[in-house]
Amino acid sequence: MAIARCSGGGMPIGHKNTYSTRPHIPIGWPNSAVICGRESCRKPGLIWLTLEEEYAYDNGERIFELPTRSIKVLVK
Repeated sequence: MAIARCSGGGMPIGHKNTYSTRPHIPIGWPNSAVICGRESCRKPGLIWLTLEEEYAYDNGERIFELPTRSIKVLVK
C-alpha cells in the first residue's frame, strides 16, 4: 500500500525495492489533509506508491489506499 511522508522525509527507508523512486503530490498539496505518517511529524505528506501501484498509476489509476497507520489527518 502507498504511504505518506513529508517532502523532507524522502524515500521510505528500507523499501528501495518495494516503493517507486518518485513521490506523488496529493490534490491540494500542501494544503491537503494528507500529513506525513511519521509519528512526530505534522508536515504535509507526499504519496509514495509501491512498484505495483506505480505501474497502475502509469496506466491511468489515480485512487490508491493508504493504511491508517501511515497517515494522519489534520482537523482544524
